[in-house]
Amino acid sequence: YRNNSIKTERDFPMNKTQLKWSALSVLFFSFITHGYRFFNNMYSHDALLMVYQGDFAWQIALGRFLQPLLLFFRGSLCNPWLISFCAVFWIFLSVYFLAELLNIHHPAGITLISGILICNMTTIVANASYLPWVDFYALSCFCAIFGIWCLKKGCAASRAQGWWYAFGVFFLVFSMGIYQSYICVAIGLAMIDILADLRQRETFRNTLKKVLCYVFSLLAAALLYYLAWKILQNILHIWTADGYNGLAEVGDYSDTSLFAVLANTYRQVFQYFWNPDTFKSLVYRNYSFMNIWQIILRFVNLMIFAFVLVQIIRANIRQKSLWWQDLLQAVILLLFPFGINFVSFISKGMEQPLMIFAFSLVYLLALQLCASLRRAMPALFVVIPLGLLLWSNVVYANQVYLKKELQAEATQAMLSRIVVSVESTENYVAGETPVAFSGNFQASDYLQELADFEEIAPYGMGKSTATYVGTDYALLKYLLNVNMNLTRINTGEEEVKKQLDEMPCYPAQGSIRYIGETLVVKIAD
Repeated sequence: YRNNSIKTERDFPMNKTQLKWSALSVLFFSFITHGYRFFNNMYSHDALLMVYQGDFAWQIALGRFLQPLLLFFRGSLCNPWLISFCAVFWIFLSVYFLAELLNIHHPAGITLISGILICNMTTIVANASYLPWVDFYALSCFCAIFGIWCLKKGCAASRAQGWWYAFGVFFLVFSMGIYQSYICVAIGLAMIDILADLRQRETFRNTLKKVLCYVFSLLAAALLYYLAWKILQNILHIWTADGYNGLAEVGDYSDTSLFAVLANTYRQVFQYFWNPDTFKSLVYRNYSFMNIWQIILRFVNLMIFAFVLVQIIRANIRQKSLWWQDLLQAVILLLFPFGINFVSFISKGMEQPLMIFAFSLVYLLALQLCASLRRAMPALFVVIPLGLLLWSNVVYANQVYLKKELQAEATQAMLSRIVVSVESTENYVAGETPVAFSGNFQASDYLQELADFEEIAPYGMGKSTATYVGTDYALLKYLLNVNMNLTRINTGEEEVKKQLDEMPCYPAQGSIRYIGETLVVKIAD
């Protein structure tokens, strides 16, 4: 597994073998894990609402002010194949520069880096329910990785080379301007790089220089990001989102316990590794073998954690590290969960799979330690567990996409029946009669959870593709393309509420009727 060749220092890496293995491994894992998604629409959840991405003002309000620029070049229509191609390209570059950053140049190591970046819960959930932003997430991740790579080059330079620092800060700002959560990737990689230097008995002066470089560069990037966002907001007269995902209250802990938020930040990291998602397996006498796979993956994560700690301790003993090196490594390891989940801390505990990509850096740290081993046998304690983890995620991803497609067909079939019923209603005129839905498909008793798929329930997946109010109208607009004058009724009016309470839910007789001049379809209470 280890690389026996001597690698010479280069200003800019152009290793043809590394390029080839990065490309081939990324293509391999992309197609076996997400290929099903690449070639199918399966619009659902937010992806269903954003078949046309006209939410650029909202994204700026959320602090993702560079997304409109990307839409200008990529286009605003959610095209699965184009988005997937762009994402694969950015992941390829991420793998290549991660291999450089972590000093992993063996084909096996590059292949595993590709698997870690592609076969993870963040990427699966993004492809399943947030397709319009998948290439944006991939680009944000690459910018975070390349930013740290540039900063590392600047720190390693024998004399001051300010352009490396400028490039690093620029790409970190670019990463946050697309999607802020990937700054955790940059923080985690900076910690991993410092740990690597400490294991190699780097001098105190050089270590301090690198620590200060990373700290001040990250702070400078955060400041420049904030200033750029505020300037654009003022120019375009766009508000700051203060609700879900908003930045209005970021850093304000006046209404909560700082200690509780900090404890929750650590808890979320360890809970992720302790309760991994996995695929549906055999069921025998009401016992699901899916539970066995979850135990296997839990053991896999424990093995990787143990491997990291043991190898760092062994390296320190072998290199006869100094006391300050041991102390700094211990501090970094203690802060590592905080660093890779920093966004949860500043958002006061908010967490979802799209925000936790940096958790995968634990596996990259273990992989880097493998690459530094002089014997192949101990590396198997990471390579084999990682193989099991990646295979579990490959199967899980394909099961998620299959369920999404079946749900899309079921939801579309139900909506088609509703359209036929609406068009059969007396005095209905297509495109003229106001039509309103009451309730949403997710709460409907008529649409059931897909049989045998109940345990496959990642974030953003409900029992239908129309998971919240608004996605039902998107179905009518984009997938059925019917000429229907859709509107909403004011449920706050007493008379409207009274008549809705009297109506049964679809498909019962009387679930479609006029309230005033509006034809109302009651989907759920």
